[in-house]
Amino acid sequence: MDEEDGLPFPLLAIGDPHTARVEALHSDLPLCLKAHYARRRSLNAKDEDDLMAQSLVPHLVNDKGVDRIRIGVKEFQCMGAAPPFDHPHVYLDMGNEAQIVCPYCSTLFLHDHALKATESDPPSCVYVATSPPDAPAA
Repeated sequence: MDEEDGLPFPLLAIGDPHTARVEALHSDLPLCLKAHYARRRSLNAKDEDDLMAQSLVPHLVNDKGVDRIRIGVKEFQCMGAAPPFDHPHVYLDMGNEAQIVCPYCSTLFLHDHALKATESDPPSCVYVATSPPDAPAA
């Protein structure tokens, strides 16, 4: 049992596709693991602003070379700098903490409740990919 939310940990054998069903039949674990983890996530969310759209993960850059960046989300990808000078894009999740350091560029990211998911301080750190004017539609 997870001490934080009281939900059972799934026990899965690597490579056995039937393990999830067997575990679900003999425990409180639901057949749908996706729903199990979605419930765990919703129990940990403090308010709607902390939740992010499943398809949108902000990408952050530190082109100015500052030592710390305040952001409005706890899950994001650090790129280091804008392409072509970016480091491998690393997914970072603060969890219950209010800060995290990127293992590649050592930028300290601080969560700030006052900022929206699309904002940062300094303001130029949220990377928005744009297409050239003559690019075909996706």
